[in-house]
Amino acid sequence: MVQTRRERGLPESEGNIMRIGIGLQGQGRDLDKLLDLNPDAILIMPESISDARWLRQHGWQGEIWLRFYSKDRMSRPGYDQARVDLNYLDYQNDVGITHVIPDNELNLSGEHNDSPEPWDTEEKDRLIDAWKLEYMRGWDEDPRSDAFTLEWGALTPRHNPDGYPPDGEYQLLWKSLMAYSSVNLHLYGGQLEWLPSIMSSLEPQRRAFSVAITETNNANFIEFCKVVKPYGITDVFWFLWDAEDPAHKAFDLK
Repeated sequence: MVQTRRERGLPESEGNIMRIGIGLQGQGRDLDKLLDLNPDAILIMPESISDARWLRQHGWQGEIWLRFYSKDRMSRPGYDQARVDLNYLDYQNDVGITHVIPDNELNLSGEHNDSPEPWDTEEKDRLIDAWKLEYMRGWDEDPRSDAFTLEWGALTPRHNPDGYPPDGEYQLLWKSLMAYSSVNLHLYGGQLEWLPSIMSSLEPQRRAFSVAITETNNANFIEFCKVVKPYGITDVFWFLWDAEDPAHKAFDLK
């Protein structure tokens, strides 16, 4: 008998298009537990490809989102990096990856080889915007990319440059935001009150792209999903596994 989401312990999303995912970072996760939860999707890094293969071999049929990650993603021009990533997918996509996230929180100095310079300034946001656009160009010009949905990688929230309102950094990133069909956010339990402002910042061209929350934790996942659902969020991923609250433990894969 097929269990309902509630019976599996997942947030319910019947009656809307919101999909529920779980992130797999690193090695040694409890994959049997993940099979029992049977999420709509998983989010992996390249080092977790073997876990995705194991899940496929054991019958899991959900979507696989792959996030490329390194501490120096912008050291290579975006156009060239897109071609490198597509070459990687030529050899590693035996698991049926559906979505690709090319970068992670580029407005943090830690994502630039721990640069001593801040990366949440107006100048840096414009550089990030240009890199994302170049990545998209390199991606779109290669027919191999047709097999995937390319995601606009999330920023760390509330790192607006001086002189800009909270979440005003999105004003500096409109060119790339408009080029992608899906935009990612990272939003944790204590930051949930920021969601209305973030969505308002995205609102001028909101119909041009969908919005997915690709990292959340430190929250009651079921309640979190209830709150974000009215905003039209398409996907929510429970990501990282340091929960202490019993309400979070159902999604820990340690």
